Amino acid sequence: MKKYLLILQGPTQSGKTSSIKMALHQLHLMEPELEYRGKNWVECLEVLKLKEYKVGITSRSDKFSSLEQNLRFLSAEHNCDFIICAANEMMKGVKNLILDFAEHGWEIVRIQKYPIFFSRENKENQNRLNKQAAEKLVEKFNHITSNQ
Repeated sequence: MKKYLLILQGPTQSGKTSSIKMALHQLHLMEPELEYRGKNWVECLEVLKLKEYKVGITSRSDKFSSLEQNLRFLSAEHNCDFIICAANEMMKGVKNLILDFAEHGWEIVRIQKYPIFFSRENKENQNRLNKQAAEKLVEKFNHITSNQ
């Protein structure tokens, strides 16, 4: 079976972590079996058994060493079929890390997350865009799994 790395990509402070957490909530509504949950409440790191797939989710994106550690942890130690992550591809090392996954047979799927300059007036728009990004991640997962 092919493995998939679904990347929510965007710059720092664009709402990637908020979107990943919203996507995680949507996946939890599908009543998966929880296999692993990290202890950091700010960022998320979980492994879910959903349908017949192991799905890893991480939102550590603005610190390369954490992103790399989490991706390797989800792929090697938990043998995930899908990894949903946030990534800032402008950070040093991230493009090579993603290329390494592609070279090892992972299908790379990118979803772009655009920022809104933060202000009180834009908070509602930011929440709307975060929700749209979360829905795109879950839709992409559902689309791929329904076609296998």
